[in-house]
Amino acid sequence: GISYDDLGWYYAAPCSSVILDENKTQYNAISPKLTDQSQRMQFVAKNAHSPLTIISAVNAVDPHYAEKHCTFNVEIKPNNTLHLFGCFSRENKAVPLSFSIPNPVLFAKQLIQQGIQDNHASFHGKIVTGNTPETATMLNQHLSAPLEKLLAYMMKNSDNLYADSITRTIGYKMTHEGTTKQGIYAINHILTKHAAMNMAAISLADGMGTRYDLTTAKHISTLLSHLYHDPKIYPLFIQLLPVMGVSGTLEDRMKGSILENRVFAKTGTMHDISALSGFVKTPNGQT
Repeated sequence: GISYDDLGWYYAAPCSSVILDENKTQYNAISPKLTDQSQRMQFVAKNAHSPLTIISAVNAVDPHYAEKHCTFNVEIKPNNTLHLFGCFSRENKAVPLSFSIPNPVLFAKQLIQQGIQDNHASFHGKIVTGNTPETATMLNQHLSAPLEKLLAYMMKNSDNLYADSITRTIGYKMTHEGTTKQGIYAINHILTKHAAMNMAAISLADGMGTRYDLTTAKHISTLLSHLYHDPKIYPLFIQLLPVMGVSGTLEDRMKGSILENRVFAKTGTMHDISALSGFVKTPNGQT
């Protein structure tokens, strides 16, 4: 359900069993000087061990021209290579850009090899992926933050990778299979059983809300009403949501208005679409 022209950007980072640095990496887009013979943009990695190879065919152009005529395109090539082409507005300072890492497993292998070299150990084999053998010995493990903190980050920052990963985790907990399909099965089961939702009238395809996920405002309102009347869930849920003019994806919206600090809502955006769902606190204290 991800739009083709979103591929390559950080918000469309692939969800996999290997996730490192949210499967994204940062670059600075640097405009050439007007006196330079070539007007090609430079893309400089912020990380010394960037997993990407960037092939730039992007021209720097006047900002007024860029606004009306310019397109910036990202094409994914094999081996974590991105081909950038089109044009980009000329700026006096570096512009930060974040790209997705198309092949996280390849990145993990490279990072492990780099770690071995940095610690002056010799390595003559190859790194393979697969199911962990039963005879394997656990050397070390690093656990994530509690689920509540992960959900707060996901909701406040509208993080697609977190949403899809947590969807798969829900599927794994219920069916022992960590796929998006099983995650959707689990969500349908939970909402049918605990929220009396008619899931036959809702179509879910992933955990991040792409264009293949279909529902109505009435269904969303039904779910929000159920959450509101659940004394165990509502106090936790309301803390996860962005707050108008204060936090998350609503931090810069409607500041100084009557709605500041009174709207607790999740944003939903696609091209030319902006939606909010959540709760409003009225001046007299009602919800």
